Amino acid sequence: MPTPVPSPESSASQGQTSFRSPSATPLLPGAPVLRSLPGGADNLLNVKQVAAKLGICTRKVYQLCERGELPHIRISNALRFEPGDVAAFIAARRK
Repeated sequence: MPTPVPSPESSASQGQTSFRSPSATPLLPGAPVLRSLPGGADNLLNVKQVAAKLGICTRKVYQLCERGELPHIRISNALRFEPGDVAAFIAARRK
């Protein structure tokens, strides 16, 4: 549990104390900011988006996944798809 350390902003007359960890390092101005990489979770498609790309209903997308025909990633109780896998699925079925 963090130790209560009086903050310079708090006033002793008001009796306010902020909680901060003595080992916590504040963010420095100009420090690098974390950002997502291309191809990360932001680029994954959900079932509804894949169904729209394939021109089928969502139930059919679930069936394709159950049969192992459509590669997917399960995140908790949701299915997600990499755009490249969907494109490969479409290309493999073109005649």
